[in-house]
Amino acid sequence: MVAVTDNPPRNAAGIAKLQVRAIASEATVLISTEAFLSHLKIQLQKEADLAPHLYQLTWLATDTLPPDQATAWIEPELEPETLAFLQYTSGSTGDPKGVMVTHGNMLHNSQVIYESFGHSQESQGVIWLPLFHDMGLVGGVLQPLYGGFPVTLMSPIALIQKPIYWLEAVSRYGATTSGGPNFAYDLLCQKATPQQIANLDLSRWQVAFTGAEPIKAETLDRFVERFGSCGFRREAFYPCYGMAETTLLSLVGLKLSLPWCVILTVQP
Repeated sequence: MVAVTDNPPRNAAGIAKLQVRAIASEATVLISTEAFLSHLKIQLQKEADLAPHLYQLTWLATDTLPPDQATAWIEPELEPETLAFLQYTSGSTGDPKGVMVTHGNMLHNSQVIYESFGHSQESQGVIWLPLFHDMGLVGGVLQPLYGGFPVTLMSPIALIQKPIYWLEAVSRYGATTSGGPNFAYDLLCQKATPQQIANLDLSRWQVAFTGAEPIKAETLDRFVERFGSCGFRREAFYPCYGMAETTLLSLVGLKLSLPWCVILTVQP
């Protein structure tokens, strides 16, 4: 089976988008939790013509499968060229397209991330990024598995509801690697109170990666000014560039150097 990642739709527009992706990828099975599939079924019943193709798929709730079915699993024969999953592009420059990511692509990019980020088995991750996105899936789940170090996963909704939850997790679990787009750092600069900042310990944070959208130097400066008192160091910032077409990581600098923003200009 080849996986196709997607965002759980929460409204009619999202459900219609899911159907488009299911048709384009020729998907045959819809996999999620029992709670979400029940919610989706209710939505489809309210609007019968919304996404008829989804009804033709086999719906599978992973959290209701009997554990003893694991004994029937047969390890597949995999080669570097074997297709692992389709990772859809962001759609920022056109309609989202499914990128064919092979197991060889995954292993190569995982090694590049491991070396570039300076990871080791002593590393500790905290990731709130959505798992249908390449930064959350490849960087937040597969990288810790590849590197053999623990990671704490948070819901992206938690960051939006209360941004300080992210830094509280970094502090509590002693994270060495964590990050996100520029807006997340900017949000914390706006929302964090002096009382919340006083209770943080960010001294173990070694890799504060930032990417997925334009990186603003003023945001980096403001973040260091706001959170330097709780141990955050400017050199922890790690601007990087990635895209689904390269599995994830595309462009980084030397980790030991101070962060410099790289501007890429593409002529039409």
